[in-house]
Amino acid sequence: MSDDSICATWNRLVVEGEELVLHNASSGCPDLVSVADIRERDLTHRHQHKRTLWQRIRHSLENISDGSHPVSAVWVPSGTHLIVKGIPSSIQQRYGLEEEEGAIFLRPDTQDHSSRGKLRFNNGALVQLQELRAGQLVEVLSLTGTQPALYEPVIQAK
Repeated sequence: MSDDSICATWNRLVVEGEELVLHNASSGCPDLVSVADIRERDLTHRHQHKRTLWQRIRHSLENISDGSHPVSAVWVPSGTHLIVKGIPSSIQQRYGLEEEEGAIFLRPDTQDHSSRGKLRFNNGALVQLQELRAGQLVEVLSLTGTQPALYEPVIQAK
């Protein structure tokens, strides 16, 4: 059995330029979900009262498992170049990072059931995805096989 079957069901491949957020699923496994998918879910939920009675019943039954309105994780291939934003100060100090850093996503070995993936930062630091907090923002620079320009935050002189 692979790690992929333990927690997440991916709904699609991530796309370049997409904003993601680390979300703790009801299973307890952290996964990356699309900010746009969350907005769409919230918009749909707000407009639920405009649905017919049968549409509301069907929608409720589809989400009966945990009473919430789940959003499926996106599939991020190993080697995807990312920008991790708003890195918590404890992680910054532990790994020698800035608040915003470039990283490469590394998908776990199929035998490693304890990991959801790692981020390899430009300074070489390896951080497990589950070490980051829920709500962590991530931007996709490029997918595997492409060579983006190295990400360096713009420093503004005061």
